Amino acid sequence: MNAWLRALVLALLGLCGTAPAAFAGHDWRTFEDGYQNLSGCYPADVFAMQPPALGAPEHFTSGDGAWATVSAQVNDAGLGPRAAMRAAELDQFGARARPAYESVRPGEFVFSGYGRGQILYEKTILDGGLLKTLVVGYPNAKRAFYNNVARKMTACFVASG
Repeated sequence: MNAWLRALVLALLGLCGTAPAAFAGHDWRTFEDGYQNLSGCYPADVFAMQPPALGAPEHFTSGDGAWATVSAQVNDAGLGPRAAMRAAELDQFGARARPAYESVRPGEFVFSGYGRGQILYEKTILDGGLLKTLVVGYPNAKRAFYNNVARKMTACFVASG
């Protein structure tokens, strides 16, 4: 099987939740935030969901220093996906650093890289004048494990309203 076809098959298996080693054995659960009209999934055996106040960000923590935050904010400047991504990268990494990965699609963007002393993986959805964001942060030493977790969490993170 050529490399391109193999990569496509593996990507499709990952999106279907059937990739053999990446997600097996985890207790994947969904969360819904009706106030911010968004939903997603997280491995409950890895992250504990912290109880949020109404309108406050969802926050997840692990015992090994990893965390995830889900929030929404008004897109006051009316930024499109690429401009909003650049602003978010500047916020996460500062003026000099560049992310290791970027993807921009209509209505959303994803990027990841090293910032604030850890790996950061962010997905933002532009939805009705709001920026709905999932950020996953984890220690560099745990990247082999959390890269897969962050990919699945961003794949199932959606605007639900």
